[in-house]
Amino acid sequence: MGFSGSSFSDAVSFQRQAEKYRYDRTQYLNKLQQEEIKYYKESQKERTQRINNELLKQMPPFKYQHFSTYEILKEQILGDFSVCFYAVCIWFWQRIIFRKK
Repeated sequence: MGFSGSSFSDAVSFQRQAEKYRYDRTQYLNKLQQEEIKYYKESQKERTQRINNELLKQMPPFKYQHFSTYEILKEQILGDFSVCFYAVCIWFWQRIIFRKK
């Protein structure tokens, strides 16, 4: 599950990274609104409340950073150890039960 990216820690990591990206994007848009949008007066006929498209393109797209192989193995070590332990126990059990006399 660790290498496929479907573990619980991957889901939590994705949620945290997505929330941070959403927060940063909202802060960036708020900053643009404060600095770039000039409010018009009632007497003006044309609205000038537009943000240049190039400013919106400066925000990088969301990219999820997966865990490294080391982090995945470190997290999965207990499960890997228990699988090996059970395999050795089954092997010994078979050797004892099916021992030739």
